[in-house]
Amino acid sequence: MGKPGAASNDGGGVERVAGRGAQRSSGTLPPSRPWHARAFYRGSHMIVSLLFALYFRLRITGRQNIPPGSMLVCCNHQSHLDPVLVGLACRDPMTYLARDTLFKGLFAKLIVYLGAVPIQRDGLGLAGVKRTLERLKIGEKVLIFPEGTRTEDGQLQPFKGGLALLARRAKVPLLPMAIAGAFEAWPKGKSFPAPWTLQVVVGPPIPIEVVQTLDDDQLTELLTREVTACWNAAHEQLAHRLR
Repeated sequence: MGKPGAASNDGGGVERVAGRGAQRSSGTLPPSRPWHARAFYRGSHMIVSLLFALYFRLRITGRQNIPPGSMLVCCNHQSHLDPVLVGLACRDPMTYLARDTLFKGLFAKLIVYLGAVPIQRDGLGLAGVKRTLERLKIGEKVLIFPEGTRTEDGQLQPFKGGLALLARRAKVPLLPMAIAGAFEAWPKGKSFPAPWTLQVVVGPPIPIEVVQTLDDDQLTELLTREVTACWNAAHEQLAHRLR
């Protein structure tokens, strides 16, 4: 795998397409969402990008590593900001797996409108797996936090099992990604995020050919290495910016 986040944070052209499982994408939401949802997604992306650039001094590197089409986006989990940050990095349509306890009232309507899918608190479950596969089949990217829950100390946690099996069944690439600064901006127990500088690094995808040839332990180990490489790069870049 190549060095994560080595290129600038421009959109860039895609230099490699990771395997046969990745479907081509025009960069617009698939027809499964109505036109007003597609327009709302694009508008929200533009507005939130500007807000995060101003409030958090957000910088994203490695976007050229993101191929078009469906894939499992695998990122570390530091705060409630993480799903938004991953969505801003990918630009493509995103499906967000969220705890079923979050789907209440008006907030539930908003996150469903933006592509959130409820899952059980202790894992995907059969319903979550089915919804994930459905979204991947129509060409969307699905965000998964391999750690399972937000970090308590800002450090990477061990990855949960089950992701490798899902990846092989879906026959899509894995896209490693990491966030730095979100834990400091909005740790557990804090009611509102502070204007801390944020850095996101996107690594090269793990091609479907590799996903299909490794067993669960090998694939989990490889994904851990790739996300850790992105995590180290994100912290190095963030430290350089804060000097």
